[in-house]
Amino acid sequence: KEISVKFHDSAFARYLSLLMYRSQGDKDNARIDYKYIKKAFETQPTLYNFDMPKSLEQEFNIPPSMARVNFIVFSGSSPIKKEEIVRAYWGPETWYKLALPTMQKRPSVINSIIVTLRNTTTGELTTQKLELIESIENIVLDTFQQNYSVLYAKALIRSISRAVSTSMLNELSKEAQNQNMYATG
Repeated sequence: KEISVKFHDSAFARYLSLLMYRSQGDKDNARIDYKYIKKAFETQPTLYNFDMPKSLEQEFNIPPSMARVNFIVFSGSSPIKKEEIVRAYWGPETWYKLALPTMQKRPSVINSIIVTLRNTTTGELTTQKLELIESIENIVLDTFQQNYSVLYAKALIRSISRAVSTSMLNELSKEAQNQNMYATG
C-alpha cells in the first residue's frame, strides 16, 4: 500500500508563532505565519477538514490602546494504539503470530467551547465561541500512517524470526530425542 505524506506544516504551531511575533511588534513575520496557516488549510484538506478560524483575520486589527486576549484550549482525547493479532501456519507444528499496531479514535463529547468575559467596570458580558485550529487526532492518525510500513516490516521480521527460531528449536529437540532413543536402545 502506497502512503502519501500529508502532514507537513502545523497550523497550530504557526498560530503560536504568529502570536509571539505579534506580541513583539513584528507584524511582517506574524503575517508570514498567517499565510502559512492559510496554506496548511489549503494543502492539507484531509487534516484540516474544518473551516479556518475567522478570528485569525482579527489578529492584525487591534487598536493601539487595546490588547487582545487569545485563548488556547485543548479538548478531547488523542487516538490510542491497539494491537491486531494475525496468526499464520508456518509448516508442521509451527504457527507464527504477527502483532500489528492499529490506531483507534476516541470520540469526544465536546461540541464547542464558549468563553464569557465580564468587564469589571461596566459589568458588560462578552461571549465568544472558540474556533478549532487543529485536530491533533487527524495529525496523530496521519503521522501513524506515514510510519506504518516501517512498523509493519518490523512486526513481520520479529514474527518470522520467532517462527524460524521456534521451528529450528523444535527440530533440534526432535533430533536430540531421537539420538537419546538410539543411544539408550
